[in-house]
Amino acid sequence: MMRGLGGGTRRIPVYITPDLEIIPVGTTLPQFSTNAVNDINASSVMVGDFDNQPFIYDRGTDEFTTFDIPFGYIAATFTSVSNNGVAVGYAQKFGEFGSLLRDAIIYHPALSSQPRFLRDVLLINGLDVNAPNDRMGTAIAISPNGEYVAGWDDQSPFAANGWVVYFDELLFETGTGITTNESKVSNLSLFPNPAQDLLTLSSTEDVMMVSLYNAQGQRVAHHTLGSSSGVIDISALSIGVYTLRATTRDSSFVFNVVKE
Repeated sequence: MMRGLGGGTRRIPVYITPDLEIIPVGTTLPQFSTNAVNDINASSVMVGDFDNQPFIYDRGTDEFTTFDIPFGYIAATFTSVSNNGVAVGYAQKFGEFGSLLRDAIIYHPALSSQPRFLRDVLLINGLDVNAPNDRMGTAIAISPNGEYVAGWDDQSPFAANGWVVYFDELLFETGTGITTNESKVSNLSLFPNPAQDLLTLSSTEDVMMVSLYNAQGQRVAHHTLGSSSGVIDISALSIGVYTLRATTRDSSFVFNVVKE
C-alpha cells in the first residue's frame, strides 16, 4: 500500500521473494485505489487486476500484460491461473440499486487475444449453461492442470449456488492451446473455405449436428444432419470469421470458417 488519493490508501500489486524483497508488479504505479495479485502458478506467472483491468505477469520474462475489460462492464480481474497458462476470473458492473453483477471470464491465447466469457466458450463447445440471468457469476479458481474451474453463480451471496466446469474434450496444453479431436481432422473435410454461400461437409462417420458461432460466442446457425455428408447454407451470415463445430457420435471437430 501507499498513501495518497486524498488521504486514503492505494493498493499496489506486489510479490515477495524468498529474501523478503517486495517487488511491485507493473511498469507504472496504478492510479486506482484497489489493485491485487490474486494468484501465482508453478512457473511464476501471476494474475490479478491493475486499474480495473485483468493482467498477467510472467516473472520469468518480466512481461506484464493488461487486457481489455469486456464490453458493457466496468472492471474485470483474473482470480486464478493454471500451470498451463489458463486464467479465469470475472467481469463486473453495477446493476439496479447499486448491486454488482458478475460474469465469469477465461483467457488462453488459443481462445482469443482477449478474455472471453466462460459461458460463451462452453456454448461453442456444445454445453448449454442454464445460468441465472445468463451470467455465470464468479470463476474463483482453476486447478493446476487447467481441467477444473470452480465458482458460484451471479446471485445474492446467501442464495448463490456453486458450480464446477470440467474440460474433457476442451483441454488446454502449453504451446498447443485447446485440443479438440483435431488429430482426427482427416476424417472430416469442409470445403470451400473461404466460402460465400454454401459449405460442403464430408466425413467418414455420420455427423449428427453442426453449429456455427460468431466472434462473440453466439450461435448463429444450427443444423441436424444424421449423415456422413451435407451442405450448410451460410448465405445469410455477415462477412467474417466463424467457428464451426461438427459433432459425431464419438467426436467433435472444430473449424474456423471464413464467410466472404
